[in-house]
Amino acid sequence: DKLQEIIQYCYHLMKQVVKEHEGNALELHTFVDVIRSHQGMGLGETVCLKEIYLGKRTLLATVQPDVIQQFATLLRTNKDPRLIDFLVSLCSCGDEQMPNIQKMICDELLNNSEFLLPAIDIQRSPGQATKLLIRIAGLSGSSEHNHSWKDVVNSMVNNHFWIDVSKFNDTTKVHGRDMASHILTASVSELDADQKIFRYFTRCCNLCGKVSQGRNQTALAFLLQNTYLSLTYDDILAVLKEPSLPSLTRARFTMLMVRLYVDRDPQTSKPQIMYTRTWSKIVANTTVDESTLSGGSMREVKIPVCKTGFVDLCEHLLQALGDLGGARSGRGGQPSLNGLPTYGQLELIAA
Repeated sequence: DKLQEIIQYCYHLMKQVVKEHEGNALELHTFVDVIRSHQGMGLGETVCLKEIYLGKRTLLATVQPDVIQQFATLLRTNKDPRLIDFLVSLCSCGDEQMPNIQKMICDELLNNSEFLLPAIDIQRSPGQATKLLIRIAGLSGSSEHNHSWKDVVNSMVNNHFWIDVSKFNDTTKVHGRDMASHILTASVSELDADQKIFRYFTRCCNLCGKVSQGRNQTALAFLLQNTYLSLTYDDILAVLKEPSLPSLTRARFTMLMVRLYVDRDPQTSKPQIMYTRTWSKIVANTTVDESTLSGGSMREVKIPVCKTGFVDLCEHLLQALGDLGGARSGRGGQPSLNGLPTYGQLELIAA
């Protein structure tokens, strides 16, 4: 126990030493294989690894697929939000995305690991509140490991394993934060099972936004074509409009709306003007088998798009901005930031 405590303190020290300091990170990176060998031991090694790579392009360029594979393997047995945080930190350097790493994460985490992302069920009924239900394999205590995600989502017999996100919409402050924000920052030992699932779900929302940043077609195709994620334009907009859901959750879905739909506009191809005359040799043998074209086996993958011209989204944003994320003054209950708004409300306004 004493040795473990000493190692934990060492990792905490290393994390502080490399934070925003590329020189120190380069020195510590020479021991990255040793640090990776400690993965899953709960020594603080994941947070230390995150700080080594965070915002350091030289080191991000050294990331290989085996790093992503190791984290995906760990996530199969341990849905630790810190593992997701590490993958999020690899996706970009400052404001610039890292396409190669985004592709590695898509190939390993999204395409090949169907039990690593939460299943989302958004229930919309006219005149009733929109419900956002979540479920994560391995954290519900159910025996879904022998079933596909399709079976998990379609089997409403197990509805009691789904968690209604609106239960976390509590603005009563805990240690100065609203409930949803507190869950993201509290020690894991302080959280119950449902709160751990909510924390993991929120981190996965961050990851989905990061891997799709920069119009990454692989991530967009996966996220928008899988029905168990419920990321259609209408579903996301319904979540944004639902006041019974935590402000923090609506802030994350606002980011997803930007990444998955708004940032892709205009969504039609436009001819590019060539200012330089270029010449290319005629290739005798085409690289595409004409038989496949005639047989129709090569089909264009169509990613869902917004079909309303964002008119309904703009109307909602104009109303939501005036509402200031639900923040109210102490007197009269008018929208105001003078009444100590919660972290979730501020994040929603920023989003």
